Amino acid sequence: VQGLLEQPTVDAGALDSAGLSPLDDVEAMLKRNIGDAGLEAQLRNVRGMLMEAVIIEQIKRQVKDGVTQEEGQRVRDYCQSLVHGALEEYRPRVIISYATGYRDGLDEKGGGL
Repeated sequence: VQGLLEQPTVDAGALDSAGLSPLDDVEAMLKRNIGDAGLEAQLRNVRGMLMEAVIIEQIKRQVKDGVTQEEGQRVRDYCQSLVHGALEEYRPRVIISYATGYRDGLDEKGGGL
């Protein structure tokens, strides 16, 4: 999957004929395979790669086209999903913080980079 996502012509967020993205498909597979720890771990790994690829493409576009509130929230949700366990007990070796302001005339309020 990683090698495929690194190809310049691959769109990890592309929708199929049913209007579903690869990420939607992985989420559905995760729900169907509860209890199979090995498969769940592999699917979570694929989900992480897809989320990262989609977000990277969004950020590239948002630099010039701006950020919607929905997109800003999606990035925040992704970052928060990287926390495993209780937030109060999370002690990463490195943390990156950023202001969620906006660029006047470009980003929606609350959606900034």
